[in-house]
Amino acid sequence: MKICRLFVLMIISIGLVGCSNDTPNPDVLAEQFLEDYESRNYEAIYPMLTEGVHTQISKEDFISWYEETDETIQALNRMLSLEKEEVPEEEEAPEGEQYYLYSLEVETNIGLLTNEGRVKFELVEMEEGQEWKIDWTPGLLLPQMDYGDGVQYTPINPIRGEIYDRNGKELAVNGKLLQVAMVLGRMEGKEEEMIKKAAELLDLSEEFIEEKLNQSWVQPDHLVPIVELVYDGNEELMDMLQETSTEGLTFQTIPGRQYPLGAAAAHLTGYLGNIQADQLEELKEEGYTESSKIGRAGLEALFESELRGQLGGKISIVAEDGTEKDVLVEKEAVDGEQMTLSIDADIQKMAYDQLKDEHGTNVTMNPVTGEVLALVSMPTYNPNDFIVGISTEQFNELNNHPGKPFIAKFNQSFTPGSTIKPITAAIALENGWDPNAKIDVPENDRWQKDDSWGNHFITRVSGIPLTSLNLREAMVYSDNIYFAKLALETGEADIASGLEAFGFGEKLDFSTNLATSTYANENGLNRDALLADTGYGQGELLVNPLHLAVMFTTFLHEGSMIQPTLVASEQTGSFWKEQVISTETANTVKQTIFDAVQNQHATGHVANISTMNLAGKTGTAEHKSSQEEEGPETGWFIALNDGEPEVLSLMMIENVENKGGSRYVAEKVKQVLEAFN
Repeated sequence: MKICRLFVLMIISIGLVGCSNDTPNPDVLAEQFLEDYESRNYEAIYPMLTEGVHTQISKEDFISWYEETDETIQALNRMLSLEKEEVPEEEEAPEGEQYYLYSLEVETNIGLLTNEGRVKFELVEMEEGQEWKIDWTPGLLLPQMDYGDGVQYTPINPIRGEIYDRNGKELAVNGKLLQVAMVLGRMEGKEEEMIKKAAELLDLSEEFIEEKLNQSWVQPDHLVPIVELVYDGNEELMDMLQETSTEGLTFQTIPGRQYPLGAAAAHLTGYLGNIQADQLEELKEEGYTESSKIGRAGLEALFESELRGQLGGKISIVAEDGTEKDVLVEKEAVDGEQMTLSIDADIQKMAYDQLKDEHGTNVTMNPVTGEVLALVSMPTYNPNDFIVGISTEQFNELNNHPGKPFIAKFNQSFTPGSTIKPITAAIALENGWDPNAKIDVPENDRWQKDDSWGNHFITRVSGIPLTSLNLREAMVYSDNIYFAKLALETGEADIASGLEAFGFGEKLDFSTNLATSTYANENGLNRDALLADTGYGQGELLVNPLHLAVMFTTFLHEGSMIQPTLVASEQTGSFWKEQVISTETANTVKQTIFDAVQNQHATGHVANISTMNLAGKTGTAEHKSSQEEEGPETGWFIALNDGEPEVLSLMMIENVENKGGSRYVAEKVKQVLEAFN
């Protein structure tokens, strides 16, 4: 709590030490009082007070009165000013007395408390000589305060805003929880039996229940909460608890956050949880307390201030008997905002079902408007578990999982593999490459520029029947060597500037915290081998999945890149980057990725849907330290429909080397797309 002071002294005499006979000047004490007040040194202030004040309140009570009051009302700032009261010339100043006019302001989360008054300074005889003392009054603590009074703060909590999908389906709402509880006084000698019964019914250990019942505050008639459960679907349990209520095992309903899609939208919604100590330290001035709930992940955290609303409350002076004497300030709560997303809950669930048991992500969006329809990451967790109370064992299992289920993969960046080839093609075309020009590829499917590359060779999949390919053919067969050579032909500077034009190295403005896509480490594309690898999606390329999806919209928008949106109130149909490439280039590349799905030899043909006009690109990113060894593979597929329905879906799945590679991913994307028919 920061304390400010303003000290105004109407001083006629020169200096702060007396006018004559070494009489102390009260201004010296006033200055010291304000200095100690500013530093909250209440212990130092107490000796400054008169004997009369000391008889009213002890030192310990004085200090605690200030400290407890400020803690109770959550005082943010205290400002105190003192102005010396001058006696009119025609009147004689009382000997040994000096009055100061004070003005007190106390800033709290719910309003400003003010008080004005007079405080008397008295000149008293002490063993060491004369000293000024302050005839302190409780008005210097709070307005309307008197000895024996206390202060009470009654919070008025806002209703947290809820989150809905584009069709009004619930994603994060204020529902109710089933709280199972026990009452010791109703057990009447059947404690062991009821504890055992509760343990079996709730799948808890007896020791856990005993710990709850043995808490220091528990009295025989107290309702002791044991566990909280999701309300819906537990009707049978409630019927059982209704029968055991008179024997001490009962239940009640309490308010609680609910996530109807559960694990399917966990990384999107996030969850509500208890505030952490470090958060409380930072947010205390906003009215958070130790018992506050706060968004801990996902949109619950990102939109905490909008969803939470504004805290209300009442600060009252209460008498010793607890009755309310005066209301100092009262403020109504402002409920949190309702949020509607562009997400389609049905598509979100479909994408989740396709990614079950996988490590990967899906981004599905409308490529024309930019509205994001699904954001899925796997492995995942159930946000409802955090509302009802997740066990330490469950949390540790999730936290130590190699797939990192608490991290949203759609926010991260990954090696894109061949999905970058349409971007490489677009950059080359912008720099004068002829799409009909042929590039020769060795018959052994293995190539390096020269011996300076050492053991580094670029390979393509075996079975490609052509050894001289144009752009369309290279896209259909996803020929790595073609795109490696194409990158070298284009050149380091043009590839780098082209990628930057597509948004590499730049933060994509979006509701969630997306990783920035990058094409090289600190040294840039300064090696031919690295430049070649970059051309077909390896090297040091790291691409965010949503950014990659957005890059593909360039081919639908005659060279402009759509701005993605997640919140329904955001403007749709605007562009993040206009005219990244020419209309001619966009149309040329669009035809090649159309062929990469429609051509029966294409790697993406397995995803073709007869009722759609699909274009797309598969990709396989290899993760290994040398070309001689086998390593895990990440499969990609991105498909967009040129027409109705307006849809683009991207999926990335890790460890597909024994599942069919990117074709495996393409088949899953097809299932998502068919949900639009």
